[in-house]
Amino acid sequence: MEEKYLCPHCKKELSDTDVMRGNCPFCKKLLNSSDLIKKEVRFCPNCGKEIEQRARFCPNCGRNITEGTYKNSVTFDSTSGRYSGFAIASLICGVIGFFGLWLLAIIFGAIAKNQIRESEGGLKGEGMAIAGIVLGIIDIVIFTIWIIASMAAS
Repeated sequence: MEEKYLCPHCKKELSDTDVMRGNCPFCKKLLNSSDLIKKEVRFCPNCGKEIEQRARFCPNCGRNITEGTYKNSVTFDSTSGRYSGFAIASLICGVIGFFGLWLLAIIFGAIAKNQIRESEGGLKGEGMAIAGIVLGIIDIVIFTIWIIASMAAS
């Protein structure tokens, strides 16, 4: 049985060479062998979804799981896949859109997209970041039209 390890900092899968060198090639942090995350996870051979160790049937596709059909792999712990706080803030600012929050929606959205790209799968929320940017731009257009209309009315 092959042992797989994850970096305790960025939760990326490490090669044997990375473990021996003591450096994570993704986050560039030093690795302490006692902190490495070792996981054995079972997957359904039919649909590929993660299943419990003692499962007899896959909860996703219903396939009868027999002994010998499991394969070892690595998965992230429960902290993986969390949403970017900047993406959430971008969306909220874009939806609210007044008092200059449109500017924050665009800035936070850009920061979130950068963070999500650099996390290489560790963060989610790119759709929220894009929506926040788009709403921020729409807010600017609406605000500009309102200013022009106010000036024309006076």
